Amino acid sequence: MKVTHLITTICRGGAETQLLTLAREQVRLGHEVTVYFLKGDPELEKEFLDSGVRVENALVSKTFLQQILVFRNEMRRSNSIIHAHLPKSELIASIARSSNKLIISRHNSEPFFPGAPTFISRFLSKFVSLRSNGCISISNAVKNYLISNKELVSSKKHWVVEYGFNPSAKIHERKDIPKSSVITFGTVSRLVPQKDLTTLLTGFEKFTSKKPSNLLIVGKGPEKINLRTLSEHLNIDQHVRWLDQTSDVYETMSQMDVFCLTSKYEGFGLVLLEAMQSELPIIAANNSAISEVLGDSYPYLFTTSDTANLLEKMELLTSELHRKDAIAYLQERLKKFSPFVMATKMDAIYMECLNQIPQNKSL
Repeated sequence: MKVTHLITTICRGGAETQLLTLAREQVRLGHEVTVYFLKGDPELEKEFLDSGVRVENALVSKTFLQQILVFRNEMRRSNSIIHAHLPKSELIASIARSSNKLIISRHNSEPFFPGAPTFISRFLSKFVSLRSNGCISISNAVKNYLISNKELVSSKKHWVVEYGFNPSAKIHERKDIPKSSVITFGTVSRLVPQKDLTTLLTGFEKFTSKKPSNLLIVGKGPEKINLRTLSEHLNIDQHVRWLDQTSDVYETMSQMDVFCLTSKYEGFGLVLLEAMQSELPIIAANNSAISEVLGDSYPYLFTTSDTANLLEKMELLTSELHRKDAIAYLQERLKKFSPFVMATKMDAIYMECLNQIPQNKSL
């Protein structure tokens, strides 16, 4: 089977890293896989190529209209299934498609066109949905958001296929924390309001006032100056280390003892799988897809934006026994997110769209 993925960038990010995992698995299943991207530094190109995926830059540095025309030309010469990820790519694919089957994937619990009037976002989203053969949401939280916000055409098929973890990841060894040593909390996150890092800094300030500790924040974004200012205002800057980015998230996570995710919402939260693979206990906000990934019964979910509740979870995980219990639970939970299962579910959807088997309601 020929599969063409279209995505905005192949810079290292959640959706982009997950596409690499999917494409790698699709090659292993015997498919001919191509990835087109629209802009940016092709940061993941080598990893795609090493996985047997063809990377095509024919759309880079083109205008929106040129990208549509070039992609239409390319697809007319191919009987490939088109799988589009993220709004601009979905829009281009929906206009450019010829007789190709088109699947769209929604990765976020947010409007198709954030910042635009609601009717414009809904119109564009429904236009794309109408031109597609169906939509894949990466979690039930995303699916429910799209339905409740009327961003999809109801007559079109809608599936949920969860992300899979990266089986090729090189996990770095971590040592147990000696009782007398300083505990390091950490996060890997874009520095944007959605991630609610204000809550993390405030909760950490309350924790470190009682027990010596460090905080590692990895990521960049428009909120960096505000967050650094808050850190200084809380008088914790000497305990907080900031890294703009990392090319090896697993090496970076090996420097943490507890991983924290304080987001107000997540479409999925791929970083949670990365933390699980790194054998880290996790503290996370109880909302959107986060509880889907960790499980509703996971004991270290805290009430979103509730600093006092976050502090309680931090204090609990100073216990080595609690950390070991959390890690054991998460290692078992990780098995649910097999990349092979994800890729075979995608295959079933592709085949359904090719009208080769009846619709599978169980996906």
